[in-house]
Amino acid sequence: MSVLLKDLIEINHYYTRAINLVGDADSEATVSSYIPTTRALHTLHEIAETFNRDETPRAWALIGPYGSGKSLLGVFISHLLGDTNKSTSIAALNILRQSNESLAAIYHNKQANTHGCCRILLSGSPAPLGKRLLLALFEGAQQFWGDKPAAPTDFIKTLEQAATAEHYSLSKIINLLGKLQQHVHQANGNGIYIAIDELGKFLEYQASHAQVNDIHLLQLIAEHGKKSKPIPIYLVVFLHQAFEQYARGLGKKLQDEWLKIQGRFESIAFLEAAEQTLHVLKATFRHRFNTSEYPKLQILAQQIAEPLYQVGALPGSLDIEQAAELFYKCYPLHPIALLLLPQLCQKVAQNERTLFSYIGSREAYSFQERLAHLNIGDWIQAADIYDYFLLNQPTALTDSFTYHHWMEVITALERLGSDAPPEQIKLLKTIGLLNIVGGQGGFKASQAILALSHPEQDASQQEQNLKALQAASCIHFRSFSQEYRVWQGSDFDLSGILVEETNALRGLNLAETLNQRQVLAPLVARRHTIESGSLRYFIPSFIDSESVHKFQPDTQQLQIYFYLAADTEEQKIFEQLLEQVGDLVVMVFCPNLARLHDSVIQVMGLVNMAQHHTVLQTDPVAEREHKAWLSNAHANEQKLLNNFLETPCYYSWYWRGKACEIPTKRRLQITLSEICDTIYYDTPLIRNELINRTQISGSASTGRNKLFNAMLEHAAETNLGITKFPAEKSMYLALLKEPGLHRQAADGRWLFSSPDADNPFKFHKLWQAIDRFLDTHETQAQALTALYAILQKPPYGLKNGILPVLFAAYYLSRQREIALYEENIFCPLFTYEHLELLSKRPERFSIERFRLQGMRLEVFRHYLQNILGHIPEQATLLDIIRPLAKFMRGLPVYTQKTNNLSPETLAVRNSFNKAQSPAKLLFQALPQACGFTPFEINSVDETLAKNYMEALLNSLRELKGAYQVRLDELRDQLAYALKLPEPFNLPAMRQTIQERFTGLEQYTGGEGQDLFAFIRRLTSLQNKDQAWLESVGTLLGRIPPNKWQESHSQQAELKLKEFRERLHDVAALDEAIKNRPNNQTRTVLIRAVSQDKGEQASKIAYINEAQEQQVKQQVRAVQKTLKGIDKSMGLAVIAELLEGL
Repeated sequence: MSVLLKDLIEINHYYTRAINLVGDADSEATVSSYIPTTRALHTLHEIAETFNRDETPRAWALIGPYGSGKSLLGVFISHLLGDTNKSTSIAALNILRQSNESLAAIYHNKQANTHGCCRILLSGSPAPLGKRLLLALFEGAQQFWGDKPAAPTDFIKTLEQAATAEHYSLSKIINLLGKLQQHVHQANGNGIYIAIDELGKFLEYQASHAQVNDIHLLQLIAEHGKKSKPIPIYLVVFLHQAFEQYARGLGKKLQDEWLKIQGRFESIAFLEAAEQTLHVLKATFRHRFNTSEYPKLQILAQQIAEPLYQVGALPGSLDIEQAAELFYKCYPLHPIALLLLPQLCQKVAQNERTLFSYIGSREAYSFQERLAHLNIGDWIQAADIYDYFLLNQPTALTDSFTYHHWMEVITALERLGSDAPPEQIKLLKTIGLLNIVGGQGGFKASQAILALSHPEQDASQQEQNLKALQAASCIHFRSFSQEYRVWQGSDFDLSGILVEETNALRGLNLAETLNQRQVLAPLVARRHTIESGSLRYFIPSFIDSESVHKFQPDTQQLQIYFYLAADTEEQKIFEQLLEQVGDLVVMVFCPNLARLHDSVIQVMGLVNMAQHHTVLQTDPVAEREHKAWLSNAHANEQKLLNNFLETPCYYSWYWRGKACEIPTKRRLQITLSEICDTIYYDTPLIRNELINRTQISGSASTGRNKLFNAMLEHAAETNLGITKFPAEKSMYLALLKEPGLHRQAADGRWLFSSPDADNPFKFHKLWQAIDRFLDTHETQAQALTALYAILQKPPYGLKNGILPVLFAAYYLSRQREIALYEENIFCPLFTYEHLELLSKRPERFSIERFRLQGMRLEVFRHYLQNILGHIPEQATLLDIIRPLAKFMRGLPVYTQKTNNLSPETLAVRNSFNKAQSPAKLLFQALPQACGFTPFEINSVDETLAKNYMEALLNSLRELKGAYQVRLDELRDQLAYALKLPEPFNLPAMRQTIQERFTGLEQYTGGEGQDLFAFIRRLTSLQNKDQAWLESVGTLLGRIPPNKWQESHSQQAELKLKEFRERLHDVAALDEAIKNRPNNQTRTVLIRAVSQDKGEQASKIAYINEAQEQQVKQQVRAVQKTLKGIDKSMGLAVIAELLEGL
């Protein structure tokens, strides 16, 4: 049974974890496992060069990418300069001695017979450097002296006080550093070692906080450390990029100052060559092979090293023997995979950190995971490395320089298909990785390298596989460079076109673009929201120097304005803005945004590319890569945007014109909630998310409408009569019952009332605010929206959803002194329809409050006594207005429109029609209509009030009886027209009319004739007397008399006059028919009327059947005579003939 490699190979895990300068400072295992590289030895040599110089620069800046071993070197130096009696210092010297004996001797001689250097270690954080350095000085001094009896306790106490003090100065820090030098020298120390890891975080904080000047502390320490007396100060800082990169976005003056500070440091580029990384990697492997296996591995390694050397594929100065030793000691990593690893980690990941993460983790396709599946003789190949990076190193695909190469390989693998032979898939992955790291000398995807990378394939198999990959359009061979390349799959030059698009966007306004795209979500003040029950959130917006003139903060919405500064010299513009904003706005000064600007341009460029190049839609490979690029660009942009809120310490935050210290995201949340607490200190507690919103949902709106109905119809019932737990029940509990707005009185009745001051839901202040608003504008109707605006603003901050409910509750608790108007028309009744409309269109409504004093109170009592007949307890103006309004609305239209009233009564009626408010109507308009001056508050005259009330009642009586007066007039007009005998009372009139006119409708020509309808209406017996008269009036005026206006009265009179004449003719005809001789069969009534002579006489003619034929002959003769004569002349001839008969 074969043995798995996991049982034969161990890894030294000290190499596989990240090192923290402070946390690992005293780890002997960390020191013992260190392997000095060429860059580390160079740095140690540079430090050693200063040992015997009196005055020389002793400040170094080690600049290198993440995971390159800078922190570990910082720890190693701290022990080289430490007490030589300590085990960690002894171990450090031994490690150095193995790499460079002469250099180790220099360090040993420097530290011999001393307690070494006092170590001041600190790691970067988004905070002021000075504050952190003071703390590091205190901690370093404590560690240096430990429990030694000779420790300068007073001085250490001074350091502690300085570290915990709120304020500090640079001069004080330098002064304390000088005193520390003296005390360390007196304690037989030979120097102070200051190491600052992640210095870039301090620099980023400095760049975004112009008021902080701690970067000059680096200059002061560097200058102070030049002298070796009494003991030297060694300052070593570690950065990921040079000083000037952190100064981007600062003003020219500040950039120059930063460059001057950088000049105090000797910069050391700290990035190891692949060869050095491989030597470190070699030290992590521990093999437990038997003696027969080593020779086999050495032979294999030698067989691979020789051809690699011959084609120039070995890194650095490695020769064949060194390479062979490296290969077999790093087994089972295949030499090609081994050579790929450090280059891949440098290009797309975090250098040695990623490399050792691959070695030490148990992720899919990691080194440890593969050991569990391999036997002796098996290799971990380049294809395995590809799978590991693709699955476990997502940052590899976000690298802007290699991303499109990764996508080429991924796309090529998809074209090849998962059902392709495994050998072809592995070969394609190997070619892809070699393409990604880029050809370096002979280390490229040549036939020789590919043959070495896949020893399981003989020459003919590999040739067939390469041809198959070429046939599948996955790879192609470049003859000029003699290497295989993954085919891009498209002729669309994505990179080139993106450069064109981004160049066209260089003038893009960053603030305006971000605002248009709304890239940041609202930021909720969580703690305040939870405690108050009201959602409070800040809307992020952006502003810059170009858009300052458009700056108009919202007066109702909480906002965070990020000022995007091109450089720190715009601080003055920003400070002027601070004077323009109110409590609802948080201002943030944000310099150094070059990366964000570039990222936004990248996103916009990719978006524009899709719009400008429709060929993307027909090129699926290019389209897919474009989408992937855009997704990656969006992710990178969002990451940078999130920094505004995730790392607030990099920016300067202000509220009410004062700076806010916000070092963390948690502190930002705390600050935002504290701001909301300060602004909305009188917000009532409302525990209902359904309705406590700016815009409520449809279901919540339905529940609110049902609550309205319950408030109006069931106010006297427990829980407003709501049973079970529908949506309206939760609203009722949160808004009405728990705050005490709807409660049970002492007598057991449920009613709406004012909230108590000690109620925990804090509605009392809200009620007071409404009272103040209405009292300030008493007797003047105010727009409901004006009240809403007050309640929506601080300190209350109510949401739109709850305002109608709270107003309804307030109205019902104060309804005896509140008047509601819809479009300036008083609403005597508060109905469901009002509430429903009020919820949607509050601008249609206004409200008014009024109180009674002096003469108004005296007149008010007379109103109550005469209008209501009694004086109710706690009566208000509405108790009078309602019956008066009801009386006026109940008047017939005729009464509301007629002018046949006395001047005083007309004025009273017009006062009601033009009334703007109950108080003005009762105490100003009505008294003036009755001839009295308006009643003031302070004067009291009971007689005057009595006289006024009598005049008003007279007018009201006249209004009430006006319609009856008109009916009486109609009655008299009808009696006169029909020549009825007096007295004119309706019962007698109807009886006489029945006797005279019943049956006459038969002579009118049928039902279609108006006279027929009039006679039938006159002789009808169906209605009562007044209804009968109104029915006749309706026929005459075409609408009921109670709706008559002046034109209808005139029309009725004319119609009645016409009917009167025609009715007499019909009566005469009826009489003639009754008296007709027996031998006559036809009766004709002939009537002649002349303009100058008036009516002459009515003639009756009787004709029998024998005469009918003669009549027709005479008619034909007359027609013949009149033929050709004008029609009017013919009629005149006939009239003259009639007159002579």
